[in-house]
Amino acid sequence: MPADLLFSLWKRDQTMAAPSSINAQIEYGLDTVANETRMVSVRLKDLLYVHQTLGELVRFFHQPMHYSRIDDVQQFLGNADSGAYSAIRRCYYEALRDCWPEDIVEQFNQRDFESPTLPFYYKSNAEESQ
Repeated sequence: MPADLLFSLWKRDQTMAAPSSINAQIEYGLDTVANETRMVSVRLKDLLYVHQTLGELVRFFHQPMHYSRIDDVQQFLGNADSGAYSAIRRCYYEALRDCWPEDIVEQFNQRDFESPTLPFYYKSNAEESQ
């Protein structure tokens, strides 16, 4: 059985496990990276873009009144072409794309940083129809 198929089946079975917290999702696998002094190189403009994006997310989410209405959240998030979601995509797929050492790229490829349990917002169709 191909590895991708095995992984897909395993991932599907994990949806039955208790959901993990957002922090657990973010921190999963990071303990496999030794506390070392290795550095990576990122273009200054790209790093500033990531910083500004995180700053805008903090500015929006620090104040609950900013997201008390779903319409405000949807407007803030936008889509793949504009809004916070487009900025997050640019950070993830462009600004930080080429800065990783080869061993970390390999860990990404092997999904070493992907939690085996899904976050709370992944729900099966059966759960959503209840």
